[in-house]
Amino acid sequence: VYNNTMQPRPYHFLFAADKSDRLQREGRTKVSYRWTAERPVLLANTMVVAAGTIFVAGPPEIADEEKGFGINMEEDNEVTRSLAEQDRAWRGAKGAILQAVNKKTGERLAEYELEHLPVFDGMAAAEGSLFIPLKDGTVVCMGE
Repeated sequence: VYNNTMQPRPYHFLFAADKSDRLQREGRTKVSYRWTAERPVLLANTMVVAAGTIFVAGPPEIADEEKGFGINMEEDNEVTRSLAEQDRAWRGAKGAILQAVNKKTGERLAEYELEHLPVFDGMAAAEGSLFIPLKDGTVVCMGE
């Protein structure tokens, strides 16, 4: 993945940004990043914002997928084994990670392990509680 100056950037990152009203009116889109967290420890598959906190959950990020570009995936080497392990994690073999991140600063406030993967885009927050449906059919409730 490349930015507008064609410089490589991390394949996965978490960020908060504001759109520029002037550039948007001119038909161009540009964001001004407040903060970025490059190479987070998880691959987000569900996210919700509540009370100034971003809650994000998904399987752990194991592989540096950029290393896999242009290699023969049939070979047995460190990169292909790492990518195979990432695939197993994406399918639920490694459980999941839940992070709470400060919306304004990007600071990681808390991190928890989940036994199973969350349902894609299924997390919800209400009345001071966080509800996380998991792919095994259970729902985790955290909070008040």
